[in-house]
Amino acid sequence: MQKYDYFLEPENIPPDAEIVIHNAGFSRCPPNYTYGWDSRDYYLIHYCISGKGTYFANDKEYSLGPGDGFLITPGSRIMHLSDVSEPWNLCWVGFRGERVAEYLAQARLDAENLIFRYTKDNLIETTIENIYDNIRFSDFSHLTLTGYLYVLLGALIDNAENKNSAKIAINHFEKAARYIKLNIRSPLTIPDLADELDISPSQMYRSFMEHCGTSPKQYLDRQKMLKACELMEKTDLSYSAISSYLGYEYETHFYQKFKKIMGITPSEHKKSTRKD
Repeated sequence: MQKYDYFLEPENIPPDAEIVIHNAGFSRCPPNYTYGWDSRDYYLIHYCISGKGTYFANDKEYSLGPGDGFLITPGSRIMHLSDVSEPWNLCWVGFRGERVAEYLAQARLDAENLIFRYTKDNLIETTIENIYDNIRFSDFSHLTLTGYLYVLLGALIDNAENKNSAKIAINHFEKAARYIKLNIRSPLTIPDLADELDISPSQMYRSFMEHCGTSPKQYLDRQKMLKACELMEKTDLSYSAISSYLGYEYETHFYQKFKKIMGITPSEHKKSTRKD
Protein backbone atom coordinates (compact mmCIF):
# COMPACT_ATOMS: atom_id res chain seq x y z
CA MET A 1 0.00 0.00 0.00
CA GLN A 2 1.29 3.42 -0.96
CA LYS A 3 0.91 5.42 2.24
CA TYR A 4 2.00 8.79 3.60
CA ASP A 5 1.31 9.44 7.29
CA TYR A 6 2.78 12.18 9.47
CA PHE A 7 2.28 12.56 13.21
CA LEU A 8 2.63 15.77 15.19
CA GLU A 9 5.31 15.68 17.90
CA PRO A 10 3.87 16.31 21.42
CA GLU A 11 6.38 19.10 22.17
CA ASN A 12 4.94 21.11 19.29
CA ILE A 13 1.43 21.07 20.76
CA PRO A 14 0.35 23.89 23.12
CA PRO A 15 -0.93 22.28 26.36
CA ASP A 16 -3.98 24.56 26.55
CA ALA A 17 -5.10 24.19 22.91
CA GLU A 18 -8.87 23.68 22.55
CA ILE A 19 -8.35 21.59 19.43
CA VAL A 20 -5.17 19.72 18.52
CA ILE A 21 -4.12 18.01 15.31
CA HIS A 22 -2.64 14.57 15.89
CA ASN A 23 -1.76 13.37 12.41
CA ALA A 24 -2.61 13.62 8.71
CA GLY A 25 -2.00 11.41 5.72
CA PHE A 26 -2.87 9.97 2.33
CA SER A 27 -3.06 6.38 1.12
CA ARG A 28 -3.70 4.68 -2.19
CA CYS A 29 -4.92 1.27 -1.06
CA PRO A 30 -4.42 -1.96 -3.01
CA PRO A 31 -7.50 -4.05 -3.87
CA ASN A 32 -9.21 -5.65 -0.90
CA TYR A 33 -6.83 -4.01 1.59
CA THR A 34 -8.11 -4.24 5.17
CA TYR A 35 -7.25 -1.96 8.08
CA GLY A 36 -8.47 -2.85 11.61
CA TRP A 37 -10.01 -3.94 13.84
CA ASP A 38 -8.47 -1.35 16.15
CA SER A 39 -9.35 1.76 18.13
CA ARG A 40 -7.84 5.21 18.67
CA ASP A 41 -7.83 7.67 21.55
CA TYR A 42 -8.53 10.61 19.23
CA TYR A 43 -10.91 11.52 16.39
CA LEU A 44 -10.18 10.81 12.73
CA ILE A 45 -11.89 12.10 9.62
CA HIS A 46 -11.28 10.04 6.47
CA TYR A 47 -12.30 11.29 3.03
CA CYS A 48 -12.55 9.21 -0.14
CA ILE A 49 -10.88 10.98 -3.07
CA SER A 50 -11.50 8.18 -5.58
CA GLY A 51 -12.42 4.50 -5.73
CA LYS A 52 -14.68 2.62 -3.35
CA GLY A 53 -14.55 0.85 -0.02
CA THR A 54 -16.45 -0.21 3.09
CA TYR A 55 -16.34 1.17 6.62
CA PHE A 56 -17.33 -1.03 9.58
CA ALA A 57 -18.16 0.58 12.95
CA ASN A 58 -20.62 0.01 15.80
CA ASP A 59 -21.97 -3.18 14.18
CA LYS A 60 -22.86 -1.25 11.03
CA GLU A 61 -21.48 -1.40 7.49
CA TYR A 62 -21.19 1.59 5.15
CA SER A 63 -20.42 1.35 1.43
CA LEU A 64 -18.63 4.53 0.38
CA GLY A 65 -17.26 6.15 -2.77
CA PRO A 66 -15.80 9.42 -4.09
CA GLY A 67 -17.00 12.42 -2.07
CA ASP A 68 -17.93 10.31 0.97
CA GLY A 69 -16.25 10.65 4.32
CA PHE A 70 -16.34 8.81 7.62
CA LEU A 71 -15.61 9.67 11.23
CA ILE A 72 -13.72 7.45 13.67
CA THR A 73 -14.53 8.30 17.28
CA PRO A 74 -12.21 7.67 20.27
CA GLY A 75 -12.44 4.17 21.69
CA SER A 76 -14.57 2.69 18.90
CA ARG A 77 -13.37 -0.51 17.24
CA ILE A 78 -13.43 -0.03 13.49
CA MET A 79 -12.29 -1.57 10.25
CA HIS A 80 -12.20 -0.28 6.67
CA LEU A 81 -11.80 -2.30 3.51
CA SER A 82 -10.89 -1.16 0.00
CA ASP A 83 -12.95 -2.42 -2.93
CA VAL A 84 -11.59 -5.42 -4.84
CA SER A 85 -12.08 -3.84 -8.29
CA GLU A 86 -11.95 -0.10 -7.53
CA PRO A 87 -9.78 0.32 -4.41
CA TRP A 88 -10.09 3.67 -2.78
CA ASN A 89 -7.70 6.57 -2.43
CA LEU A 90 -8.08 8.13 1.03
CA CYS A 91 -6.88 11.16 2.93
CA TRP A 92 -7.36 11.75 6.63
CA VAL A 93 -6.68 13.98 9.59
CA GLY A 94 -6.63 13.00 13.26
CA PHE A 95 -7.34 15.45 16.07
CA ARG A 96 -8.54 15.83 19.65
CA GLY A 97 -9.45 18.57 22.10
CA GLU A 98 -12.09 19.79 24.53
CA ARG A 99 -14.28 21.41 21.86
CA VAL A 100 -13.97 18.77 19.14
CA ALA A 101 -17.24 17.01 19.99
CA GLU A 102 -19.03 20.37 19.97
CA TYR A 103 -17.76 21.27 16.48
CA LEU A 104 -18.50 17.81 15.10
CA ALA A 105 -22.04 17.96 16.51
CA GLN A 106 -22.59 21.16 14.51
CA ALA A 107 -21.53 19.17 11.43
CA ARG A 108 -24.12 16.49 12.38
CA LEU A 109 -21.34 14.00 13.18
CA ASP A 110 -21.10 11.85 16.31
CA ALA A 111 -20.91 8.19 17.37
CA GLU A 112 -24.36 7.54 15.86
CA ASN A 113 -23.83 9.58 12.69
CA LEU A 114 -20.46 8.65 11.25
CA ILE A 115 -20.91 9.32 7.53
CA PHE A 116 -20.96 12.55 5.53
CA ARG A 117 -20.92 13.47 1.85
CA TYR A 118 -19.08 16.52 0.49
CA THR A 119 -19.00 17.09 -3.28
CA LYS A 120 -19.17 20.89 -3.51
CA ASP A 121 -15.44 21.29 -4.27
CA ASN A 122 -12.04 19.79 -3.39
CA LEU A 123 -11.67 21.81 -0.16
CA ILE A 124 -11.40 18.78 2.14
CA GLU A 125 -8.63 17.12 0.12
CA THR A 126 -6.76 20.42 -0.31
CA THR A 127 -7.04 21.36 3.36
CA ILE A 128 -5.77 17.97 4.54
CA GLU A 129 -2.92 18.30 2.04
CA ASN A 130 -2.03 21.69 3.55
CA ILE A 131 -2.05 20.19 7.06
CA TYR A 132 0.06 17.27 5.85
CA ASP A 133 2.60 19.55 4.15
CA ASN A 134 2.97 21.74 7.25
CA ILE A 135 3.39 18.86 9.71
CA ARG A 136 6.47 17.65 7.81
CA PHE A 137 8.43 20.77 8.73
CA SER A 138 9.63 21.33 12.29
CA ASP A 139 9.23 25.11 12.09
CA PHE A 140 5.50 25.06 11.26
CA SER A 141 3.11 27.46 12.95
CA HIS A 142 0.61 25.72 15.23
CA LEU A 143 -1.80 28.59 14.58
CA THR A 144 -1.62 28.04 10.81
CA LEU A 145 -2.02 24.31 11.23
CA THR A 146 -5.07 24.64 13.46
CA GLY A 147 -6.49 27.25 11.12
CA TYR A 148 -6.60 24.68 8.32
CA LEU A 149 -8.51 22.30 10.59
CA TYR A 150 -11.03 25.02 11.46
CA VAL A 151 -11.53 25.62 7.72
CA LEU A 152 -12.24 21.90 7.22
CA LEU A 153 -14.67 21.71 10.14
CA GLY A 154 -16.35 24.92 9.01
CA ALA A 155 -16.92 23.44 5.55
CA LEU A 156 -18.49 20.32 7.08
CA ILE A 157 -20.73 22.46 9.31
CA ASP A 158 -21.88 24.59 6.35
CA ASN A 159 -22.44 21.42 4.32
CA ALA A 160 -24.62 19.91 7.06
CA GLU A 161 -26.61 23.13 7.53
CA ASN A 162 -27.29 23.40 3.79
CA LYS A 163 -28.57 19.83 3.72
CA ASN A 164 -30.73 20.51 6.74
CA SER A 165 -32.15 23.61 5.04
CA ALA A 166 -33.02 21.52 1.99
CA LYS A 167 -34.80 18.99 4.20
CA ILE A 168 -36.73 21.78 5.89
CA ALA A 169 -37.74 23.19 2.50
CA ILE A 170 -39.00 19.78 1.37
CA ASN A 171 -40.85 19.39 4.66
CA HIS A 172 -42.54 22.78 4.17
CA PHE A 173 -43.55 21.77 0.64
CA GLU A 174 -44.98 18.42 1.73
CA LYS A 175 -47.03 20.02 4.51
CA ALA A 176 -48.29 22.72 2.17
CA ALA A 177 -49.18 20.21 -0.57
CA ARG A 178 -51.08 18.10 1.95
CA TYR A 179 -52.98 21.14 3.23
CA ILE A 180 -53.87 22.19 -0.32
CA LYS A 181 -55.19 18.72 -1.10
CA LEU A 182 -57.35 18.68 2.03
CA ASN A 183 -58.65 22.20 1.42
CA ILE A 184 -58.92 22.20 -2.37
CA ARG A 185 -62.49 23.57 -2.14
CA SER A 186 -61.45 26.64 -0.15
CA PRO A 187 -60.55 29.98 -1.76
CA LEU A 188 -56.99 29.66 -0.47
CA THR A 189 -54.45 32.45 -0.71
CA ILE A 190 -50.70 32.01 -0.33
CA PRO A 191 -50.47 34.31 2.73
CA ASP A 192 -53.25 32.23 4.34
CA LEU A 193 -51.32 29.05 3.56
CA ALA A 194 -48.09 30.49 4.97
CA ASP A 195 -49.91 31.55 8.14
CA GLU A 196 -51.41 28.08 8.50
CA LEU A 197 -47.93 26.50 8.36
CA ASP A 198 -46.36 29.28 10.48
CA ILE A 199 -43.75 30.29 7.89
CA SER A 200 -43.24 33.45 5.85
CA PRO A 201 -44.54 33.76 2.25
CA SER A 202 -40.91 34.03 1.07
CA GLN A 203 -40.04 30.74 2.81
CA MET A 204 -43.10 29.19 1.21
CA TYR A 205 -42.04 30.43 -2.22
CA ARG A 206 -38.47 29.10 -1.84
CA SER A 207 -39.64 25.67 -0.70
CA PHE A 208 -41.95 25.27 -3.71
CA MET A 209 -39.35 26.50 -6.19
CA GLU A 210 -36.70 24.17 -4.78
CA HIS A 211 -39.01 21.16 -4.74
CA CYS A 212 -41.09 21.44 -7.92
CA GLY A 213 -39.88 24.51 -9.80
CA THR A 214 -43.18 26.42 -9.58
CA SER A 215 -44.53 29.10 -7.28
CA PRO A 216 -47.10 28.19 -4.59
CA LYS A 217 -49.79 30.02 -6.57
CA GLN A 218 -49.01 28.11 -9.78
CA TYR A 219 -49.03 24.84 -7.85
CA LEU A 220 -52.34 25.67 -6.16
CA ASP A 221 -54.02 26.65 -9.44
CA ARG A 222 -52.83 23.48 -11.16
CA GLN A 223 -54.06 21.26 -8.33
CA LYS A 224 -57.49 22.87 -8.60
CA MET A 225 -57.57 22.23 -12.36
CA LEU A 226 -56.50 18.61 -11.88
CA LYS A 227 -59.34 18.22 -9.39
CA ALA A 228 -61.69 19.79 -11.94
CA CYS A 229 -60.57 17.21 -14.51
CA GLU A 230 -61.25 14.44 -12.04
CA LEU A 231 -64.75 15.75 -11.34
CA MET A 232 -65.52 16.06 -15.06
CA GLU A 233 -64.37 12.51 -15.69
CA LYS A 234 -66.08 10.86 -12.73
CA THR A 235 -69.25 12.90 -12.18
CA ASP A 236 -72.02 14.65 -14.12
CA LEU A 237 -71.57 17.93 -12.28
CA SER A 238 -72.06 21.06 -14.36
CA TYR A 239 -69.16 23.41 -15.01
CA SER A 240 -70.88 25.94 -12.76
CA ALA A 241 -71.07 23.40 -9.93
CA ILE A 242 -67.41 22.40 -10.38
CA SER A 243 -66.39 26.06 -10.42
CA SER A 244 -68.27 26.67 -7.18
CA TYR A 245 -66.93 23.45 -5.63
CA LEU A 246 -63.36 24.64 -6.21
CA GLY A 247 -63.97 28.00 -4.59
CA TYR A 248 -64.28 30.22 -7.68
CA GLU A 249 -66.72 33.09 -7.32
CA TYR A 250 -67.26 33.41 -11.06
CA GLU A 251 -67.57 30.58 -13.58
CA THR A 252 -65.79 32.70 -16.21
CA HIS A 253 -62.74 32.90 -13.92
CA PHE A 254 -62.71 29.11 -13.68
CA TYR A 255 -62.92 28.80 -17.49
CA GLN A 256 -60.02 31.20 -17.97
CA LYS A 257 -57.84 29.39 -15.45
CA PHE A 258 -58.62 25.99 -16.91
CA LYS A 259 -57.77 27.07 -20.48
CA LYS A 260 -54.55 28.76 -19.37
CA ILE A 261 -53.27 25.82 -17.32
CA MET A 262 -54.60 22.80 -19.22
CA GLY A 263 -54.37 24.27 -22.73
CA ILE A 264 -57.97 23.40 -23.63
CA THR A 265 -61.42 24.45 -22.42
CA PRO A 266 -63.38 22.42 -19.87
CA SER A 267 -65.85 21.32 -22.56
CA GLU A 268 -63.01 20.18 -24.84
CA HIS A 269 -61.52 18.19 -22.01
CA LYS A 270 -64.86 16.58 -21.19
CA LYS A 271 -65.44 15.64 -24.83
CA SER A 272 -62.00 14.06 -25.12
CA THR A 273 -62.46 11.97 -21.97
CA ARG A 274 -65.97 10.83 -22.95
CA LYS A 275 -64.68 9.90 -26.41
CA ASP A 276 -61.93 7.79 -24.82
